[in-house]
Formats: sequence, C-alpha cells, structure tokens
Amino acid sequence: ARFPPTGRPRPSPRAAGRVMDTLARLRLPLAAAVAGIALGKLLARLLRRRPAPRAPPTPKRGGALAHTVESIHLYPVKSLAGHTVLSAQLDAYGLVGDRRVMLYKDGPQPRFVTQRQRPALALVGATVDAGTLTLTWRPGAGLRSLWGLWPFAQGESISVPLVQGREIDVGIWEDTVRAYDLGDAVARWLSFHLRTPLRACWAGPGDAFRRPVDARYTPVDLAGARPGNTPPQVHFGD
Repeated sequence: ARFPPTGRPRPSPRAAGRVMDTLARLRLPLAAAVAGIALGKLLARLLRRRPAPRAPPTPKRGGALAHTVESIHLYPVKSLAGHTVLSAQLDAYGLVGDRRVMLYKDGPQPRFVTQRQRPALALVGATVDAGTLTLTWRPGAGLRSLWGLWPFAQGESISVPLVQGREIDVGIWEDTVRAYDLGDAVARWLSFHLRTPLRACWAGPGDAFRRPVDARYTPVDLAGARPGNTPPQVHFGD
C-alpha cells in the first residue's frame, strides 16, 4: 500500500461513503432528539407544580371579609401590555391611568381593536409619564416569558403627548363614544409593527368623557355615586 507523507493510510472511497451514509441516517434521529428536549422543557414549564390554593378568607366581626391585594397592574392602552405598580390612585372612572387610550380601525364607522382580532398587540408595551404616552415594540417578549431567554431583544419605541387632537366618534362594544385621535405618527408606527392599519385615541382629560357602566355587569345600584346622581362611568375598560 502507498501511504501519504504523514504515514497514515488514506481512507478509501468506500469507507468515506459508509461514514456519510451513517451521518445521513442519524440526521433525522438527532433532529427528533433535539425537538424532544425542547418540547420536554416546554411541558415541564407548563406543568410545573403550582402553589396550593389559599384557603378562603375568614370573616371578621360583623361579617366583613379580609382581603389582601398582592399586586396592582395598569394597562394604559386597552389590549396592549401593561406594567406593575406599587400603588395607584382612584378616580370616578377607576384606576387612574388605566385604559384611557384605545386602538381603533378607521373608516366610515371607526371601531375598537383588541387582542381578540390582533394577538400581536400583546407585544407592544405602554407607559404614561407626565402626559406622554410611550409605546415599545417588544418582539422577543413571548420568547422571554416562555424560555427565559432573548436578553438581547431590544425594543423600538415612540412617544406622543396626550393632547386633545381631532375628535372622533368610535365604537366600543355596544357603545359609541367621543374621543381624541393621537395623530398620524403613532398611527404609522402601529400600522408598521402590527402589519395592519391602526390608529390610537385618547379619552381626554378630566371627567368630561361619557361611557356609562353596563348595568348588566353592575348589580349594585351606584346611581348616586357621582354628582347629580348620574350613572357611574368607565373609560375603555370592559
């Protein structure tokens, strides 16, 4: 046999072919094993043991129940991602800063849009600070919550002031309310990231906004809770 300068015998074409055939046969099992490991990790997270449910609160004297607030969440824009706060204020509409802005689809009859139609809205974060609304596109939010990964995912943000711009009449469920459109810049930003034409509207300052609470979901008579015995109002919350 003739040997190369290294002194090692050259592999024959037949042997090399057998190696390639072996690798080709192992490719599918290896891919299946990797997929199985990933699926097992996902199932382990979904089926991880949750803490046992707490016992119901015990009544105090006089029959009142003791309640504990574990967390407070604000959603500045209806159907977008919210954030946790340590404390919150209340006004006649509910939590201050909660769902005072809403996305809608423009047209002859403007209509609200939620995650029911566009699940990708959950990837947009929203905060309000000093009268300015900031939206952040978070494409890795779903993967971060699922795997605890994607630390390098950076969001793209836009900030717009909450001002009384063009007035619109927009439908939300069975109501039609008067609100203020927040302009073309945020509309272009939303439409680009969510791949559908969308605009944003604001309920406005003060207590001029009118949307009575649906009596079907308010069994307690709260007619006297507001000045003038007017029915209780809500912004864009359900």
